[in-house]
Amino acid sequence: DERGRHDGGLGTYSVRRSGKNQYPHRQRSRACEPHCLRHHQQTARHHRMGIKMENIMGKVYDFLQKCGVFYVLTLNGGRPEGRPFGAVMEAYGKLFFSTAKTKQVYKQLTHNPIIQIIALKPNTREWIRINGEAIECEDIILKEKMLTECPFLKKRFNSACCEFFALFEVSLQDAYINIDNEFVKINE
Repeated sequence: DERGRHDGGLGTYSVRRSGKNQYPHRQRSRACEPHCLRHHQQTARHHRMGIKMENIMGKVYDFLQKCGVFYVLTLNGGRPEGRPFGAVMEAYGKLFFSTAKTKQVYKQLTHNPIIQIIALKPNTREWIRINGEAIECEDIILKEKMLTECPFLKKRFNSACCEFFALFEVSLQDAYINIDNEFVKINE
């Protein structure tokens, strides 16, 4: 006999409606749940829950390439200072930029490595903001790769061994991108 099974003792309905990804009885929809065991395998291999830094840096690099010019902000005695840059490279899932050791920006980066990189795609409202640390890299092979990928640097530095050539790796803390008026943190 089915009568009497539901006694109505649950009370009145909720004032708020359930969200898009929830059924009225507060269960998540199947769309939000992992469908296979792959997430266990990825979690075991990487501390960022299956997200590989190569993929993130690839997205960041592609966006910066499309922008052409990006701005690196440093701290100068507690005051932010920004400069346009154009030389950027991705290698081994890491992002690199270069400058000259004779410039003020080099002194600021070696004194306080915290940086922010900002870029805006031409003729759009799409932009990116990257927060991280700049770590100086003395690897000659990476410097040669930078000179190959950014040939305009050869006007300033005659070789990867040039004493004034500085290469910095960006140690990513977080990155945000705004495309089609949608603000997304891309390293989650």
